[in-house]
Amino acid sequence: MNKDKLLISAAIVFLGLSFIIGSHVLANAISDFGRRFDIETEDIGSHLGYMASELHDFRQDYITRYSETTREKQTMYMSEAAEYLGFSFKELKFLIEEENINIPYIKVNRKYVFYKESLNRWQKKIEQQEYILE
Repeated sequence: MNKDKLLISAAIVFLGLSFIIGSHVLANAISDFGRRFDIETEDIGSHLGYMASELHDFRQDYITRYSETTREKQTMYMSEAAEYLGFSFKELKFLIEEENINIPYIKVNRKYVFYKESLNRWQKKIEQQEYILE
């Protein structure tokens, strides 16, 4: 029991010393940083606060711009395009092979790639016409 109290006391003292030494090392590092850039030690706090504020503003600006400019995926593969158009994979494959349908796509390494904007224009064009496919 006495040994346990002694170990706990030693651990508390060691932790306190570690905290004091760590604080001293950190303070010296900040002071050295300030000297490298000709900043007075007293001004370092305000400069660090300014940097933190600028970083926060930059982060907010980045988040705002990123969310505003984040666009939906503009290209799709066959299964994505089929789902987007409301067809099954098989039905879209059939439409591609049908000559008078003219569904817009490009073929890259045996894969069909569809541009969303082209599919939208094609859909509007198709809605104005009547097709009977069997």
